[in-house]
Amino acid sequence: MQEERYIRINKVLRELNISLEKAVSFLKAADIHIDANPNTKISEEEYNFLRLRVGLKAYKPKVRPEITNPEIATRIRLNKGIPKTVFKYFGTQDYHLSSLREGYLFHSNFNDFNDPFDCNIKLIDFEKLGKSKKDKSLEKTIRERFPDIGICCFSRIHDSILMWSHYANNHKGFCIEFYSNKRPIGINPLDVNYTESFVKANFYNEQQKALFHMVFTKAKQWEYEHELRSIATHFKDNNSRKVPFLKEDVKAVYLGVNCDDNFLNEILSIVKEVYNNAITVFRGSLSPHSFEIQWQEIKLSN
Repeated sequence: MQEERYIRINKVLRELNISLEKAVSFLKAADIHIDANPNTKISEEEYNFLRLRVGLKAYKPKVRPEITNPEIATRIRLNKGIPKTVFKYFGTQDYHLSSLREGYLFHSNFNDFNDPFDCNIKLIDFEKLGKSKKDKSLEKTIRERFPDIGICCFSRIHDSILMWSHYANNHKGFCIEFYSNKRPIGINPLDVNYTESFVKANFYNEQQKALFHMVFTKAKQWEYEHELRSIATHFKDNNSRKVPFLKEDVKAVYLGVNCDDNFLNEILSIVKEVYNNAITVFRGSLSPHSFEIQWQEIKLSN
């Protein structure tokens, strides 16, 4: 997210060929009040309003494509706010229930992701600077390392109709709210960088940043997911991909609007037996007045 630009009004007047009095009048008609001073600065939104008012198209500044690196991830994190909790959606399969019951988060092989562009190796450029020939042997070595990588996906939101449809078995499953950024080795995922530009990171400039770019870059169309990710390596089998979390890491469980009573009772049983009813459970329902999910807390018996 870029900081908003402010432009001196006298520069705008010369560009649009209008008087200060006329500009002030146009803005006032839109209930935007500025000082009638040539040194006054206006926002980019106000500037675009004046452009449209005189018959020009809105100005769209060119955004320079960037390689996704830890510095950009930190910037996104600060712009959005460091999340105190994050959410993970689950379906109704037994292994989803096992995650809650046994206290682990499965770190998936990204080849199983639903987005074919996700973790696309083509986001990495293996061409040496100053040479036109790619190092195919190195690219092959990197590809062979990929099965050892595991990624666990979270979201900043728990009430997305699409997310419940895609990742929680058509609203039949559940969503866990985890405390995040609470302790150094806890659940501390980083935000995904959504972009419209397919930019390649050169592997020879900095290997780790190139791999980071590949894992944390996604197409703009997926931005509605508000995704965060944690990444780990050296997994040899599916069992080793089960990374444990503490019971204290769980804040709440949300049940989908199509969750049946049997599944609900199974969740409540786990919450009672494993978590001693120390977490909050909500059940979703459709709002009668809007395209939204509303949540009602289920009172747990001791």
